[in-house]
Amino acid sequence: MGIIKTLQDSYRIMIKDLLVFERNRIGLMFLFLMPFFMLIMTGYIFPSSGSYANIPVALTDADHSPASQMLVAQLQAINNKTGMMVFHDAATVDDAQTLITRGQVYGAIIIPKGCGAEQAQGKQSNITVLSDNSQPQISMVMQALGSSVVGMMSSMAGTVRVEQLGLQANQTLSPAAAAAIIAPLRANVEGTVKTNMNYFSFVAPGLLMMIV
Repeated sequence: MGIIKTLQDSYRIMIKDLLVFERNRIGLMFLFLMPFFMLIMTGYIFPSSGSYANIPVALTDADHSPASQMLVAQLQAINNKTGMMVFHDAATVDDAQTLITRGQVYGAIIIPKGCGAEQAQGKQSNITVLSDNSQPQISMVMQALGSSVVGMMSSMAGTVRVEQLGLQANQTLSPAAAAAIIAPLRANVEGTVKTNMNYFSFVAPGLLMMIV
């Protein structure tokens, strides 16, 4: 009898609370709005890698050499294919920093002075990816995007160099063969769930349950 009475009392309290809550129009509205608002905010905080498109980026060529101009052309060719960025020309590094500070761009890709000379000597050059780390979310997007693009440019430049070395040795190498010499191994990342998932896919259900 004790258990049945407890259940009956719990049921009456539940009905009473529901009736009180029904009269609270503001609370009823937030019951449905807040979960969607939190899901949208969390989705913005944790964007997927495929969401990078038309991101404003400053582009600075501080070297003004044939090699740096070729790198700029490669960068623009990559962007024409992917559509990830919208370039804003910046004559100097200071100009690029000004654009970032004003919030006109997310970051900058800077080809430093001396890059062409290093390339001619067969040395490794550093391409600077500049971002505003006072805004962690934007900085994270810019760092990931910049590193990805510079990696693509590096592979293209390395493939051309290997092809040239092959011609000097009287050996004809296809772009695929040259790319295999530069990077003999590559990761093919797969998941047990055959769909595109990101961090937000796991956060959203738990967040929704906590809110409700």
